[in-house]
Formats: sequence, structure tokens, C-alpha cells
Amino acid sequence: MSRLQRAVLIVVLLGLVGSSTVGAIGIAERGEPIANETSGAQDAYVADDGDVVLVFEENDSTPGNGHLGMNVEKGLAYGIYEWAAVESNVTGSMTMAANRSRLNGSGTISAPRPDALEELDVDVQSRQTEDVAKSDATVDATIALPDDSKMLAAIFSQAQTSGEIYTSGTRLSTAGTANLSMMLPGTSSTSVDYRLRATEDGHVLEVARESHVTGRNADRWATRERAADRLRRQFESISSMDGTSSAVSLDTYAFERTNDGATLELAYTVEIEGLNEMLQQAVTDGLATQTGGADQSFGPTTDAISDSLANVSIDRAVVTADLGSSGGNVSWNLTVDNYDGLARAYFTAMEASVEGNVSDRIDNFRSQLDAMAAAEFSRTLSWNSTVESTDEGTIELDLDAKTRTTNWETLVTERQDHDLPPIGTQRFSLQMAATDDRIDGNGSFWVQQANLYNRTMESYQQSVAQSTTAPVEWLGDLEAAGFKGARLDASVNRSGAVLEGGMAFENLSAITSQVADRTGNGTIERAYVEQADNGTTAYLRMANAVDSESNESAVRQLEMVSEETTVHSSDEWDQESASFPTMDAQSVRSYVPNAAASESGDLPLPLLGGGAGVAVLAAGAVVYVWRR
Repeated sequence: MSRLQRAVLIVVLLGLVGSSTVGAIGIAERGEPIANETSGAQDAYVADDGDVVLVFEENDSTPGNGHLGMNVEKGLAYGIYEWAAVESNVTGSMTMAANRSRLNGSGTISAPRPDALEELDVDVQSRQTEDVAKSDATVDATIALPDDSKMLAAIFSQAQTSGEIYTSGTRLSTAGTANLSMMLPGTSSTSVDYRLRATEDGHVLEVARESHVTGRNADRWATRERAADRLRRQFESISSMDGTSSAVSLDTYAFERTNDGATLELAYTVEIEGLNEMLQQAVTDGLATQTGGADQSFGPTTDAISDSLANVSIDRAVVTADLGSSGGNVSWNLTVDNYDGLARAYFTAMEASVEGNVSDRIDNFRSQLDAMAAAEFSRTLSWNSTVESTDEGTIELDLDAKTRTTNWETLVTERQDHDLPPIGTQRFSLQMAATDDRIDGNGSFWVQQANLYNRTMESYQQSVAQSTTAPVEWLGDLEAAGFKGARLDASVNRSGAVLEGGMAFENLSAITSQVADRTGNGTIERAYVEQADNGTTAYLRMANAVDSESNESAVRQLEMVSEETTVHSSDEWDQESASFPTMDAQSVRSYVPNAAASESGDLPLPLLGGGAGVAVLAAGAVVYVWRR
């Protein structure tokens, strides 16, 4: 078969169960000379009404068997493929289904437990509705160290961190600690304490530092005057910038010689004016440069970005750290006020520099920030994690993390007032555990939102519109096809594996009719592919491919009919008794969710992602490949 025939008969149908879309689009994008290949169907059966059934055969050996089919009139496509003797120790199954407002799936997996993994317990839960938004995750694991790595337990004792990140419509803050207990030979004792706070005139930075200095570096700190001079020179870069200044005062100084250098103790204060402005300018210049150059015809102006950053300010920052030969610890506390200005500055830069229509999406992002601020909404991510070694030569990991929100219900209301998409329902669950000699896991997800399909397609269209290589011609046909349902199932065990999938459309001819428009060869009415151990046979019925009175020469003008094709005219075969394999439409309609729904009903959604999304792309690839 030619590459064109494969694109229509195999790529599309396999794409419906998630296997070959990328290859089809890649063929089209490379622009290879499809039309120059001359191989055609083995047989062409001409019906009285001008329909033509094309039969393709290949004696290729395959590791499995299955069949794939498409019925344009009924708007159905389905495929199943089975592999025998997979010889896998991994077993599992998964299923996905989708409609216009919902996408859900679940699955299980079981795999051999590695000998080193003594314990494993993972639990992740996430839930979002109009009333609540939260998530929790815990991980507990014990790993046995190999014999040649057990010395690690004598060197490493424990690492621990805890903290939180807080975000609201206008503020970002984070605080936490991290500790390490581990032998670090040759590491001298060092402690630092940095405290930055905002004042009416700018900022004040207070620093306390104790460290060991050696060699020539010790001489540079040997007197109070030298130390004060070095500190002043460290902050000269701030004073050299327009609108900024710094003044350093050395409050405490102690220097004591030792056998290998000196012990240095410092406490100093730096009064800084213009720090916020300096950071705003740095961000402005960076964004302008990255998105096309400042004040150029293509790209944002620095004034436009600066306006968004005008109120961004650092309220406070505290960092303390201690490090020595037995490990160390660090703590931090940072708050940035009006940090939404950073996001708005980025949107300004993108809006002025990105090709394509992104204004609607950027306006949407801005409205989200406005809604968060109006609702006084905040989200907090917190965590606590420990990794430690044991006397038994193992490493133990414990992790707890969670997210919580405040004023969530108020945010839901504000989103409606700002004409933002409604909050949908989202649920996610994942559990994994080591039991005996296996690791068993199961998970599920659920996403439901009004007009989810339409919003997904709009977002995808906007993304594709910005790409110079993505196939965009078929998106209109895709919408006109009216997707109704999608389902994908897969399973694997020690004896074999099965992949099965199907889709339903309201008007599949919106896509396939483009074949007639582009080639004059008629439209695809039905397609069926059988693959067995001894080869592959494909049947393609083209409606109105030729006039009912056409002769053999007219049939040979069809693009997929060659000189080697055997043409059977309408009077050379028994059309009443002869039959070609077709897809069982009734079984497929029962298999695909909501396949019988009407356009006014709750139509299923093939989201762009997973097997269903691959099916959407594959359907579009039919016309795109044919056009090329």
C-alpha cells in the first residue's frame, strides 16, 4: 500500500486506540512525495450505484492480531488489538471514558518488588468542587543499601525539611527550615544571619556572620578598617545605579588569629534606598530583552512592563544558616507584596511579543488575578519530609505534603462575576504499596465542568494558531464532526495484552467528505482492517467513487487503484450474496459511552490527552494527510 493508503486505512484507525497519530502528522509535515508511490489495491469491486470497495492485502507477520473499523454513516470508529505471550511480570488494566463535560479514568498495576525496596506506602488524594479545594500526599519508603554502600550510613545520619509557600492575589511568602546531619570533613564552622526589612525610606539589611578565614583572605579582614572597607565595596554596585544608594555601618567586629587562619565575627547594618526600583528595573530589562527587545516594533516597551511592576516590593526576608563538619541547618522567611505585578508584567511582555491571537487568554489570566484579589483568596502548600539512615543499613523516607485554601467559595463567586469559566469538579486518587514480592498500585481521576469540550477545543485552537508547523486546516472540520463519545481500555497480564478503543461522532462525514472535495474519488463510507498472524487485509468502501456507467479505465483513475489492481465491474461479481467484513456497529454503540446521544444531549468529550485525545488528532490527520 502507498503511504497515503496507510494514512487513511491504518493510521487513522490505529489512532483511535492511541497508537499512530504522531506518525501520520509527521509524514504530512515532512512533505514526502506520497503521490509518487504507485502501489494500489489488490482488488476493486464496483457496485451498481458507483460505490467502489477496495481490498488491500499484505503478507506481513505481526506479533498479534486484531481488527479496526469505521462506519461514517453511523459515526462510529472502533479498534481492538491483542498480543499473545507478552512474557511480562507486570500486570494491570486501565480504562478511560469522556464526554463533552466529563473525563474520567481508573486503573491498577502490579509489578515485581525490587529486593532493595523493603517498604513502600504512597497515598495521594486531591479534590476540587465549588465548596472545597485541597490535596494531601504521603510517602513512606524503606530502601536497603547495597553492601558496597553501607558506609553511607556511618557518614549520613539525617536530612529534614519543613515549610510552606503561601500565595494570594497580591502576596507571595515562604518560610521553612532544612537540616542536614552528615559528616563533612574539612568544612569549617560558619554561621550567617541575614534580615532584610522594609522601612519608610527603603530597606534595612542586618547581617551577623561568624566564620573561619584562611591565608591571604585572613589578612584582608585583619583590622576593623579593612573589614569596613571591604563591606562598603561589596555594596558599591547598588550605589552606582541611578536612584539607589547604600550606607554600611560596622556594628561589631572581632578577629582572632588561629594556627590555620583566623576566626572572624561581624555584625553590620546596610541602609538601602531604591531596592524595589532596582529589582523592578532588572525584571523589566530581562522581560523586554527576552521577548523581542525593548522599545522595538516587535516586543513590549520598558514603560509598559514597568507600569505592571510599579507596586512590587519585598516586605521582608530572613535567612539564617549554620554549617560545620557535622552538617548544618538553614531557615528562611520571605515575603513579596503585590507580586501579581510580576505576572502582569509577564503578560504585558507576552501580549506585545508573541505572534498569534493571545489577547483573550491573557485577559483571562488577568481576570483570574483580579478575582483572587477581590475574594481575598489564598492557597498554602506545606510539607514535612525526613530522610534518615538506620543501624540496619537502610534509608527511610517520610514525606507529608498538603495544600489548603481560604475563601475558596468566595473565589468561585468572584470568578462568575468576572466572566471566568465556572469551577469544575476534579478528583484524583493514587495508592501504591509493597506487599510480599509485589508492588501494587491503583488510581483514578475525574474531571467534570460545564462546556469542558468547547473550552478545551478553544484553548487548543489558540495554541495551534501560534504554531508555524501544526496542522490547523482540519480544526473546523473537527468541530463540525460533533464528537459524541470516546473510550479506551488496556490490560496486560502474563499471558497477553489487549488494547481497545472506540469513538462516536455526530457527523463523521464532515471530515471524510473532504476526501471527495480534494481528490474527486468519492467519500469514505466504511473501512475495516483485519490483522492476523499471516498478514493484514483492509477493506475500504468509497461512496460515489465513479459514475454507475463508468468503465474499467475510469476506475483506474482512482488514486488508490493501479495498473496491478484487479477491477471487478458490477456485472462480474454477485453483489447480493457477496459480503465484506464490517464493524459491528451495534456492539460499538454499546461499548462507546453516549454513542446514541444527540447533539442537544450530554455529548461525550474526547479531550486532547490520552487515547481519546489521540483519536481527535487522528481524525483530523485523515484530511490533512490526504490534502498533502
